[in-house]
Amino acid sequence: MRHFPTILAVLLLFGCGTTGSTQINVVAAKFTAFDIKDERPLDQRASSKATEPYGEVSRLGDDAISPSGPELLKAWLGDKLGERLSGKKIVLTEFFVQVVDPKVAIDERRLGNAAASAPPVSGLFARWLIGGIDSVKSDKTVGVRIGGTVDGVDFSARGGGSFKGRVSAGNINSVITQALDSAVTDIGRLINEAPLPSSPSQAPVRRNAAE
Repeated sequence: MRHFPTILAVLLLFGCGTTGSTQINVVAAKFTAFDIKDERPLDQRASSKATEPYGEVSRLGDDAISPSGPELLKAWLGDKLGERLSGKKIVLTEFFVQVVDPKVAIDERRLGNAAASAPPVSGLFARWLIGGIDSVKSDKTVGVRIGGTVDGVDFSARGGGSFKGRVSAGNINSVITQALDSAVTDIGRLINEAPLPSSPSQAPVRRNAAE
């Protein structure tokens, strides 16, 4: 394997999988006189990592996203919808960020050829090397779901993306931003469709029978 040192250096430099945290630059919202009630389940508030049959799954919670999901949603809504949110009751039931690093199937014939042509290395290291190369070339998926209610009416938003190699904070941020923009659109639609409160001046006037 003529390019063994170069490939090894690339794997050590870029690694596999996903970054452990991310930070999004948020511009101060123009309107903040509204509240978001956070009713997300506890498993969405803390980060976790699990190995599933289809690959490694990383979930980013409030400890890995800065600002946190509720703070991001409030900043986006306050900046985009402003005073239209006045008096609205917003409940957040889901802010879910997940990265899936698919399981890589190693070709045993390719592994044997690599081990034979590389400098003397153990079979375990050769397997790690081939797996690392395939992981760098594989597509990792980032998914974001945001959901809740506005005055008791459900809203939902989704974001998704596919990235090769190590998933960076910038990749995750782009998908979170996509979902936040979608949430603003859906909430804005609900506000526009909400019935206007009746005005006392427009109520029918009852007249006495004697009139």
